[in-house]
Amino acid sequence: MSRSSKSRQRGTTLAELLTVTVVLGFLFSFSVALMAPVVNAPNKLQSKVDTLQSITSGFYRLQRDVRTSDISGDWACTTSGTITCTQTYSTLTTTPALAVITALSSANQFSYNSTTGGSTTGLPTWQGVMVYFVATSSSGGSNLARVYVPFASAIQAPAVPTQVQVQAAVSTAVATTSPFVAAPHVGQLLTDFNSAQHVIGLKLVANGTENGRTNKTSYESDTYARN
Repeated sequence: MSRSSKSRQRGTTLAELLTVTVVLGFLFSFSVALMAPVVNAPNKLQSKVDTLQSITSGFYRLQRDVRTSDISGDWACTTSGTITCTQTYSTLTTTPALAVITALSSANQFSYNSTTGGSTTGLPTWQGVMVYFVATSSSGGSNLARVYVPFASAIQAPAVPTQVQVQAAVSTAVATTSPFVAAPHVGQLLTDFNSAQHVIGLKLVANGTENGRTNKTSYESDTYARN
């Protein structure tokens, strides 16, 4: 008479199950940590692209306006309460508003004295002030706004507007509803003045956010006001 043998399979103990669970947990955590930079890289890149795109054209426009101005008529100003303006910043300083005199008319035509034989022949005829200032956006962020404020009467160079005239122009500009956005996402404008060299230091700082990833980009230059 034959006896049939039965094989019994060994079960898994609780200790072994816990050990496997812990090891798998470590492996999963390591995989997530390893993949996180790869997953977040597109967001970081897009955030950088956003800040570069937002600041490049605005910074170029700001430089262009300064180059065709006269440093004697350009002022760094406040934007709240009683407007005050100064030209005494010797190092880059946060500037709520920068007032830049311009010979551009409201029709975007450059004005100058075309008469011949006079001491002011060929010099700009100042038409108004281009005011750059950091303004709160509808989304709660901030933008670099640009507002043109014409003078009541044109001013012939080498004369420049008075400080009082510029302060009045800045007051008008910052009260503008929905001002033109020269550069979105700009959170800070900094300036300094070197009157002896006719140079204005400019710096813009922009912040970009893409799916929770943030990036800060700044452009800086010394710009010659050649008139």
